[in-house]
Amino acid sequence: NLALFGLEEGGTNIYASVYKTFGDVQSRLYPKELPSYVPLDQMLDLSLLKNMQTQYKGKTVAPADQQKFAADDEIRQSVSKRAWNIEFNTGQSSFTPAAERELNQLFNDLVVAGNLKVAVHGHTDNVGDPQKNQQLSEDRALAVRQWLETKSRSAFPQGRVQVYAHGATEPLVSNSTPTGKAKNRRVEIVLGN
Repeated sequence: NLALFGLEEGGTNIYASVYKTFGDVQSRLYPKELPSYVPLDQMLDLSLLKNMQTQYKGKTVAPADQQKFAADDEIRQSVSKRAWNIEFNTGQSSFTPAAERELNQLFNDLVVAGNLKVAVHGHTDNVGDPQKNQQLSEDRALAVRQWLETKSRSAFPQGRVQVYAHGATEPLVSNSTPTGKAKNRRVEIVLGN
């Protein structure tokens, strides 16, 4: 329960991520029936668990089951693939302020799918030097991985997130328009086993 509710050092409240993810889905699907839902802090009381944690501090307790991921183990079976609109500063691997909302949504979605490996694929448009685009796509994918791992060591243990760089080699659409270029500058997340 300490692991589930994120009460261990460096932990993530998995329950909160699941609650928000599915609450948001239900509100989007049924806006009339469920225009909003009770905020988590108003419906979940962790005081009993925190008291028990204090009571057992320093004593041996059963460790939580934790998913183990091998860093060199590739995803063999894809479960889902989605392009995320994570905004980066032009020509850089640093996030714009607008990226925070998208990153937090990605984080919650990946916490819900905690038993799956994550592959972060970086892509660019075709503007500029191909080698620099290749490096930029890798740097951006690495930035996403680092952001996730920094936010939660427990949800993103070593080996869970793999990084792939594609540069401009896999465009979704033609790079002939600004809209097309924007679609091709993307980070795709693949989940699988």
